Amino acid sequence: MNHSPFSRIIDNGHLILRLLNRGDLDLADIELDKYLGSLDDIFLGIKSETNLNTEERQILEQFKEIVTLIEQQKSSVEIELLQFSKAGRATKRYKSNAG
Repeated sequence: MNHSPFSRIIDNGHLILRLLNRGDLDLADIELDKYLGSLDDIFLGIKSETNLNTEERQILEQFKEIVTLIEQQKSSVEIELLQFSKAGRATKRYKSNAG
């Protein structure tokens, strides 16, 4: 089994994606802290004009996938909260008018 820094980051990214897809946001958040620390270790010293190797490009693509999934889930939660808020206001209005 390959335990290079690249494979560990990719494995951790796969775990984060699985957790996010399952809706296990608390565990995903914990793993994301480790993942972001690992990204810093790999990419902190790389200058913007540097050509990335295959593993580095793969990690960045995976990171984009994680960010996209987080944004989708954030939007979904915001929509649910808005609907919940509207239902609460409607209930409050009903109770004040019914009484």
